[in-house]
Amino acid sequence: MVKEVLEFLITDPGGIYIDGTIGFGGHASAILNTLNSAGRILGLDRDPDALAFAGKRLSLIRMDGFRLYHNNFRDFPEILKLQNINYMNGILLDLGMSSYNVDTASRGFSFSLNGRLEMRFDPTSGSPASDCLQDMTEKEIAGVIRRYGEERFARKIATAIVNRINDEAMNTTFDLRDAVLSVVKGKFRMKSVSRVFQALRIFLNGELDALHDVLESIGKHLKVGGRAVIITFHSGEDRVVKQFFKNAALTCTCPPRTPFCICNTTPTFKLLTRRAVLPSDTEIRLNSRAHSAKLRAAERI
Repeated sequence: MVKEVLEFLITDPGGIYIDGTIGFGGHASAILNTLNSAGRILGLDRDPDALAFAGKRLSLIRMDGFRLYHNNFRDFPEILKLQNINYMNGILLDLGMSSYNVDTASRGFSFSLNGRLEMRFDPTSGSPASDCLQDMTEKEIAGVIRRYGEERFARKIATAIVNRINDEAMNTTFDLRDAVLSVVKGKFRMKSVSRVFQALRIFLNGELDALHDVLESIGKHLKVGGRAVIITFHSGEDRVVKQFFKNAALTCTCPPRTPFCICNTTPTFKLLTRRAVLPSDTEIRLNSRAHSAKLRAAERI
């Protein structure tokens, strides 16, 4: 959704923009090509491999137009402070998974490729998913699968996972996949596998917690007229973003029967997308993984 990102995000070609999930630099390269010689991008990512690739990609466009940081996107206020920047013109968060991570067996994100059960965006910190599962109770595992995966067979799947852990057979992506398939039947069982992998990934990397944190910080660091653009791929993430923007755009919070406003609510954002913007049919044909993407945008007022 590069075209849509540029349309919503860029208000000043000489401004400062944050790409909080720069990945391999796809959106960032398009943004940098749109900026003039005064414009800059500050890019953050937890994946050191992605940052290295993005750096090479962006340097082919303009060496002095960007700075990259090995940080979670929730840390962007610290990056601004480090650069002596008080306000930014826009921030982009693309919360999707890169094709590289999905298609690389050793990263442990895919149930279609057998590899170590890793799932960390930043393999230099924390513990892999296989170790985390070892330290969790059956109830905790079921809770994670239910909360982050919205999977109705969470309890049965958690039991199967714990049984395999006890048999020392929960070390690879296929071990996890087979645990799910051992208790979920029917033609949609691969959907359950997908939801379990998604749930563990979100939990392991603290994705929803980071999203809540960054949303609370955005308004404090955007210039008036600056914009926030967020692309989600998970219903839980989209609900969080939708509700945050909706609340931030409220002009009155008085009860419905109050005869006149007494709350003195001052909105901090103006909604630019009343409904989520979806990828075009053409983009989905070119990249099937884009089918679940939802873009929401708001402007600081």
